[in-house]
Amino acid sequence: MLSRRRGVDKMLYKLSRKVAGAWESLQVEFQGQYSVDRLIALRDYSGAVGLGEISLILLLTPLPCLTMVILGDTVPLNAPEAGANSNVVFWLRSILVLGSFTLSFAIQFKEILARLPMSWRRLYFMSAVVTGGGLAYSYLLCLMIGFPLPFAMPMTAPVWSILFLSAFAMSWWKHVRGNKEVQAYIIEWLMVFSIQTSSIHFSITDS
Repeated sequence: MLSRRRGVDKMLYKLSRKVAGAWESLQVEFQGQYSVDRLIALRDYSGAVGLGEISLILLLTPLPCLTMVILGDTVPLNAPEAGANSNVVFWLRSILVLGSFTLSFAIQFKEILARLPMSWRRLYFMSAVVTGGGLAYSYLLCLMIGFPLPFAMPMTAPVWSILFLSAFAMSWWKHVRGNKEVQAYIIEWLMVFSIQTSSIHFSITDS
């Protein structure tokens, strides 16, 4: 009887450890690590920069994003009944907003994977191509379904994601193909990329 109880306790202990391990693996704060070099750089930066400069950085950093959102919402548009072909300003606004959105992801990709070569010229070109492809698909859906396109972001996000990732894959294929360390690093970033894109609930092209 005692040995049977010990067996049950051992099984419950193993099960609880597995559940706890699975739960911790889902917690973002438990993943990743800070290198010693980064901690030293943060300490040096904190000691060299004054409170006023840090306050300005915190206040001014969100302004470009807020300005982009405000400008996009203040542009006068034609009536939706006029259709997609009669709303040129709408598409120009969409180019500006989606282009900035794509470029921000591309820059993030470049900075995180700094060990892989990527010139700024190629980065801008790839962002323009992805933006154009995403808007072309959105325009096609507008012609098929209606204008403005309902749930535009969820409907166009898969195509945009494929174009975005394909552009980087073609650019870095020869550098990644034989490097398992870089491959593992890219897989980790793709998980972050998936979370970021799936967390966007607003529609870029809805008015």
